[in-house]
Amino acid sequence: MKKKMCFTICILLLLAMALPIAGCTTREDSLKRQAEAITAEIFSTEKDFPEFRYYQVEDILNSITNQQEGATRTAADYTLTVSVPNFSTIQVKDISISNLPSTDINAPNPAAYYEAYIVQAEKALQDFLSGSKSNINYVDKTFRCSLNRENNQWIVSINRNDIEKISTATKNDIKETAKAFAEKDDMYEMLLAAEMVKGDMLSLFPSSEFLLSSKVESLEPDSDDRYTVRVSYPNPATVFEKAAQNFFNNYAAAGEKSFWEFDTSDIFLDIAPVLEEDIDYTSESFTVYKDGSFGEDFYALKDTIQSYYDEQSNAVVSRLNAEFVIREIEKPATGVLSGDSSGENLLINTSADFDDIHLTFYRISGTDIYAEEGTLALSVYIHAGDTPTIRLPVGNYKMIEGSGTKWYGEEYSFGPDGHYELADMLIDIEYNYNYTLTLYGVEDGNLPTQVIPFPYD
Repeated sequence: MKKKMCFTICILLLLAMALPIAGCTTREDSLKRQAEAITAEIFSTEKDFPEFRYYQVEDILNSITNQQEGATRTAADYTLTVSVPNFSTIQVKDISISNLPSTDINAPNPAAYYEAYIVQAEKALQDFLSGSKSNINYVDKTFRCSLNRENNQWIVSINRNDIEKISTATKNDIKETAKAFAEKDDMYEMLLAAEMVKGDMLSLFPSSEFLLSSKVESLEPDSDDRYTVRVSYPNPATVFEKAAQNFFNNYAAAGEKSFWEFDTSDIFLDIAPVLEEDIDYTSESFTVYKDGSFGEDFYALKDTIQSYYDEQSNAVVSRLNAEFVIREIEKPATGVLSGDSSGENLLINTSADFDDIHLTFYRISGTDIYAEEGTLALSVYIHAGDTPTIRLPVGNYKMIEGSGTKWYGEEYSFGPDGHYELADMLIDIEYNYNYTLTLYGVEDGNLPTQVIPFPYD
């Protein structure tokens, strides 16, 4: 009897010792299954949030083991840590950017290059993050998940808002890092400078046609904040000299005269025809800064080019004034300027209250003063208030009266600023008559006139 009781007690003791071990084994297995379920759910999450493949997840089993307060056999809530790449520590030298577009400093398109660079930089960053993790620094982020046991399986629900927030931040970090790399890219900065140069080179030349014929030969970094630009363009000394000669020749060919002095505002040196010729080119360098400003050498070059234009403009003005300007001259004494002053007497009355007068008589064969231009028979200058007597041969005449203050000679009378009238009736000179011509308004006057344009072009 005593032996039987001892055996029973031993069995009970063995069972009592085994129960804690079995309970411990069951708990560890449950946590392992939870960790496995969480891991599987994280991998599944990458379908919607691919950025998760760039992350490092902590030791899930160890983390949830330390978060058992409040957990039950059928439910648990955990806060897990994921290590996210620290983009502030990634440098452009860490990644390999390829397939960038070709560039041309004479046809720069920095905007297109910038967008293409960002696309390629994003791909390079993604490749870098997907590769070896040893060169990446990380920062920790947390997300929440809940587990429920159903049918002897752990069902995991990861907080979607947490995951989406972390994933979106990474996506934005990739985009902003790519942009930051693009903005500091040497080629992008050079294209920006080239675009600025092409846009502002118009101000370098007095004529826009120069810009179409100019070329940026090189654009090299001179320091951290500036470039040295070398441009080639048609030699301005040659171009403006030829353009000035063309202007002079064209004016001369037109046979025009001017009663006013020319100045440079009257001159347009058209260089387009000159640029179609075989002309020599020159090249110069100047400085452009990354902030969009130009160096003093740019403005010195601009002044030099402008001086060539000014020199040739002034030269052609001098030639035009010397050869084609009709200048005011001293007024002659009252009397006949040219023509046959013989025949019948013609007394001319003028008023001191008006301007000097220039009379021209044109002999016509008929009686219609509008049908014939006539032949110049007599030209007379009369100072205001004088009353000369002239002689006209017998015949039919039409008469033009000019008046003014500036005298340009018999050929041009008082110029286009003078006042001109045509006697609106035939002047009929007959034998053995004395005539009186009163050149101001009188009562019962019998010589109508009409105002006419400048008749001495």
